[in-house]
Amino acid sequence: MNRHIIVSLIGFLLLCSCSRQHAFIHTLREAELHMTTAPDSTLQLLDQIADAACSNDYAVRARYTLLRAQASWRLYAKTPSDTALASTVAFFRNPIRQPELCTAIYYRAMPLYEHGEHAEATALLIEGERMAEDIGNDSLCSKYYESLCMVNENAHCYDNWLHYAKKFLRHSLFINNVEYIIRGMNEVQALLANWGRETAVWHICCKQCRCLTIQPRRTNP
Repeated sequence: MNRHIIVSLIGFLLLCSCSRQHAFIHTLREAELHMTTAPDSTLQLLDQIADAACSNDYAVRARYTLLRAQASWRLYAKTPSDTALASTVAFFRNPIRQPELCTAIYYRAMPLYEHGEHAEATALLIEGERMAEDIGNDSLCSKYYESLCMVNENAHCYDNWLHYAKKFLRHSLFINNVEYIIRGMNEVQALLANWGRETAVWHICCKQCRCLTIQPRRTNP
């Protein structure tokens, strides 16, 4: 009799576990759909399955951590711990899942940089940039170029800053993304202004703004 009770209990627990895993997968898919347009909705959905962070299914745990990191970063909220993000990167490395790994590397590198781990963060960003170029992901390429501009600006590595500013602007023009073009222009302008070349800044701004039919505002007449 006791054996039947134990077997029934085990079966019930397994059924509950499978049902919960199904709920995780369904909610994660829904959360992904909201990431670009409504990251706050993504976080709300992820809050409903917070126990996914401790799931026995490593794929579920990695997807949950990555989505939470992305949404939190976009909303300037607290991101998952570096331990969780490092585990997520490791999961996508073996075997390599390039799109997910490339994204995970970025969202691990940026919080690391903010916490002062500049060398490790920079190495990750360079790795991620090469991977983004390999897989031809325009959005990730832009993120990496812009972030590497910031890293090299803060480190006063002006040659590297120029290198990534040019890559960012050239790539933005190639994919014809107006938002990225403007941000790429800002990087080039900031660098030239730092070198005391305000006239060159103004000419570059005018040239690019004509392409965009945007009227620039001159700050130093």
